Amino acid sequence: MLAALGVLTVVIAFTGPDMGTNGWQAQLTAWLGHAAATVRNGLAWLPGWAGLVLVFLALLGIVWAALRHRAAQDEAPIPPDASVDVPSIAGKDTRS
Repeated sequence: MLAALGVLTVVIAFTGPDMGTNGWQAQLTAWLGHAAATVRNGLAWLPGWAGLVLVFLALLGIVWAALRHRAAQDEAPIPPDASVDVPSIAGKDTRS
């Protein structure tokens, strides 16, 4: 089954419609290619292990920021007049 999907992908790639030479998709693709080449050329002096450390630190920073954001939401006080109309399992209102 997986081999059939691979063959189908290759057939569609060779016989399907190609990407146009104008339009926003082509401009975006060209810009992304240029940006990637610029970054690659700018960081060519950096050893591979240092690049890995930078990527790991960036990922760690994103996770840290997400955890701080989630903790801030968990600690946010709920106003005393905030009521949520959620029925109980039995269908009775259990609010006092």
